[in-house]
Amino acid sequence: MVFQVRYHSEPDNTETNGVLGMGMDIPAGASDVSHTFSTGIGTDIQMHNTTLHMHTLGKSVEFTVQHPDGSESCLLRHDAYDVNWQRGYDLVEPLDVGPGDIVELTCTWDNPTDQDVSWAESWARPPMAAARP
Repeated sequence: MVFQVRYHSEPDNTETNGVLGMGMDIPAGASDVSHTFSTGIGTDIQMHNTTLHMHTLGKSVEFTVQHPDGSESCLLRHDAYDVNWQRGYDLVEPLDVGPGDIVELTCTWDNPTDQDVSWAESWARPPMAAARP
């Protein structure tokens, strides 16, 4: 999973930061296999939209922000994922996040095939999941 944040503190000042989850295995014949990846936010940012990518074995996805006070903001949730939904999603209202906030992506897959599926320790194979605010 690749998670990418773009920080906009001034109109001409953009940085990109990311976290990479490796080793996602989805065994042959398995159902409801979930993997969760997260990253902390290091500076104040305002989120306006998000993008999701999962392959055809994707079943469900939840993309949230965990706040230091214990509350949670949902950025994106699909309980019955469809591969055709790989597009950008605008938030209803911008979300302010900052230091102490944790962005978390949980993806679930079914693998009805007779072969294991994984994203190995390499960029040689495409990711099984990615999300970007």
